[in-house]
Amino acid sequence: MRMRMRDITRSEIREALGAPRSRHFFNTKHGRTNVRHRLSVSGRTIVVSYEERVEQTVMVNAVREKG
Repeated sequence: MRMRMRDITRSEIREALGAPRSRHFFNTKHGRTNVRHRLSVSGRTIVVSYEERVEQTVMVNAVREKG
């Protein structure tokens, strides 16, 4: 039996964005900053891609890594 994947929550995205800045990296292909983060509760890994403008995060995309 296969488990159904649920949506990524805002709190999970905030947890990933709160990861130490040393774990954030700039993706030159897309011109955005990415952070790969293992969620503390589920143990799954998500990748959050975002843009920052004047100390404010303005655009966020989050995907769950397969595996």
